[in-house]
Amino acid sequence: MRTTYLSGFLLACLCAGVLVSCQPPAENKTLASEIEQFVSALEQDIAKFDGNQTYLNSEQKTYNEKNAALKKKLGKNDSVYNALTKAHQKLVDEHENKLAALKDLAEASKQLIPKLLDGSFAFDRRLIEEDFKGGTHEGKTFDGFKQKAEKLREELNAFMPRHEALDAQIKLYEQKLDSLERASQVAETASSPQRPKPRRAK
Repeated sequence: MRTTYLSGFLLACLCAGVLVSCQPPAENKTLASEIEQFVSALEQDIAKFDGNQTYLNSEQKTYNEKNAALKKKLGKNDSVYNALTKAHQKLVDEHENKLAALKDLAEASKQLIPKLLDGSFAFDRRLIEEDFKGGTHEGKTFDGFKQKAEKLREELNAFMPRHEALDAQIKLYEQKLDSLERASQVAETASSPQRPKPRRAK
């Protein structure tokens, strides 16, 4: 009976020891919490940038349609409008690529969290911290996921002002084209021979 009691006691102590050893260190929990907060804020920004991407795609579609209509009307591309349309397409593509890179960094940061909280594996917290925050290798500093994401976020925030500047140029040129068309119509009307007014019968 006593042997059974001691065996049970030792087993309980052993299990307790295993449970304690499987708990991640406090430093790991702190870093995991920091990464979680960063990813949460980043995902909110990504949702905003997704909305911007949808808007930019819609604007590009409008420019493409106007450019195609203008080409059909003139029989060739209007060099200025075509160049402006291509410049905006380049902006749209650049925004899309940077947004995809930001999403990849958010996912990569998120994948660090389970490693930090898994006490059953001997992950080196310092290496994970360098992945996230950057570090120094052979005297040269390198960016981690956090710095890379922050740079991309700044660059993505600058796209809407760039779009607005291009949009203003496009609209200004559209107004110029409209003015030229109206002037041409007026000139055609003025040069057309006027029909003589019928004389009234006496």
